[in-house]
Amino acid sequence: MDKILSTFSFKAPFAFSVVPFLLVIVILCSLSCFAKRPDWIRELPAKSIASQSNQSLQPLGVYRKRTNAKTNVFSPNLRVDWNEEIEFFSDGSFEKRFSQTMEPSSKTIETEESQGKGKWIQRENWILLETMQIVRLKCKFSPNSEKKCKETREENKEKPTHVLLYHFHNQSLISLQQESNYQESDFGIAWEISQPFVENKSFWNARKKYALKEFQPHAYFSVKLD
Repeated sequence: MDKILSTFSFKAPFAFSVVPFLLVIVILCSLSCFAKRPDWIRELPAKSIASQSNQSLQPLGVYRKRTNAKTNVFSPNLRVDWNEEIEFFSDGSFEKRFSQTMEPSSKTIETEESQGKGKWIQRENWILLETMQIVRLKCKFSPNSEKKCKETREENKEKPTHVLLYHFHNQSLISLQQESNYQESDFGIAWEISQPFVENKSFWNARKKYALKEFQPHAYFSVKLD
């Protein structure tokens, strides 16, 4: 009997200490899941705020993400090659292009392409991309079958179908929130800084972090075309 009591008195404090720890985890997860998406990543800063950067260069030409082939630990034979780039034109328009090829072991190759068109507006280092049209093309084919494709189109002449803010510096362009092929995720520079549009130490640290990110890359880099 004494042995049973001594065992219970040893394990009980540990059992009770786990409860607050689990509560903290649940609260943190809840805050993360329901965190409000920053609204300011859909607009340009006021001129008085933007003037701190003194940026005069324009991001003309092609800017491309540094991508690596994707693999899946659960499907070792699956390989996904992809590319994503933005081309800026001097008339204030742009094209955002995405392409992806999936080659599974079944030999049925799947490809996906998208092209977004719209206008870009710059205020110092800040660039707002307003996409007015998105065309998507998905295809499937194999060596012994005919190529089958499906095209979808998103277009609104009155207002943009997608709007996102980018930061331009040293021939690199980076979105304030993770985005690829017009699919967004709730993390990025805007989620790690407390003051919108302020290029302070906290901002530059976050920018450097996401500019170097290889998995789910945020940054586009200038490409010299022949």
